[in-house]
Amino acid sequence: MTRTFVLLSLLAVLAPTVLQANEPITYILNVVHLKSEQPFEIGAAEDGLHDPRRLIHQSRDAGLLEQVSTLRMTGFLGEKIMVQVGETVPVAIGQMRVPSRGGSPGGGPGERPVLATQTNYKFEETGTILECVGHRHGNELFVELEFEQSRLGTPGENEDLPGASPKGTTSLRSTIHLKNGATAVVGSYQTGDAKSNRAMIILLTAECVQLLEEPVPAPPVPVE
Repeated sequence: MTRTFVLLSLLAVLAPTVLQANEPITYILNVVHLKSEQPFEIGAAEDGLHDPRRLIHQSRDAGLLEQVSTLRMTGFLGEKIMVQVGETVPVAIGQMRVPSRGGSPGGGPGERPVLATQTNYKFEETGTILECVGHRHGNELFVELEFEQSRLGTPGENEDLPGASPKGTTSLRSTIHLKNGATAVVGSYQTGDAKSNRAMIILLTAECVQLLEEPVPAPPVPVE
């Protein structure tokens, strides 16, 4: 009798875990970059940040939105899903004066050649990498998240070389707890100098499309 009781209890625990392996889940990551002359005030309650569309719309209307990137991927609970997007972009690293191909204006001997400005470039890899593994307990979702984004700064920040864009990389690893279909603030960062202030807000929305209210299993009845 004892063996039967233990076996039934074990099956009651394992059954939901096995079913989760076939449950699809969708992740939507929004990375919002803001810029302002005044320092940003992101309160502890993070009011309004849990609605990505509203945040993006209001920031754009206020002239604060510098850049926004959105990643969407779908897989199954318990499965590691990764997406990587990026591009190779030229970055100005210096300028030099070189003789113009056209030669001197008059073409005569002794005349100084016409000099032209040549800009030298290097190529930088920029983009975003996102990895997620989702689990659930009832209606609660737990997402193990790894995030990395590399982007160029605003042209003109380097006064010695107008047009140069320094590269910056942000990396994050975290476990997010949220309700099904809800949005969580993964992280927010702020930087500033004498000229401008910037903020970066990372939002994650997770939805298990087949998530249903599961009845609590009744205690197994011992076999007599």
